[in-house]
Amino acid sequence: MTTLPNGALDRGQEPRTGLPLWLQTEFRGRLLWAVNEPHLDFMERFVAAGVREQRPGNSTLASRLPAWIKSAKHRPALLKAFAGMRSTLPESHATRKARG
Repeated sequence: MTTLPNGALDRGQEPRTGLPLWLQTEFRGRLLWAVNEPHLDFMERFVAAGVREQRPGNSTLASRLPAWIKSAKHRPALLKAFAGMRSTLPESHATRKARG
């Protein structure tokens, strides 16, 4: 069984390798990160959504997002930060996303 370093993701590191995550940026004194493009897509959609339905408990990815990401007051700034993170993806990814 592999032991993952405590808090590796909170430090912006991939847990198994310890290498820095590609998709990360500072956001108001906090580290904002995504493991991969689908994770970034999910967070963008969640933050952009006007109405967010959630199931009770802690069983969904959305339920595990920090409160500061869920806060509507951060919505415009977070979407801008996500766009900046997306701009670091290789051209093929950014072009595919722009086409929808």
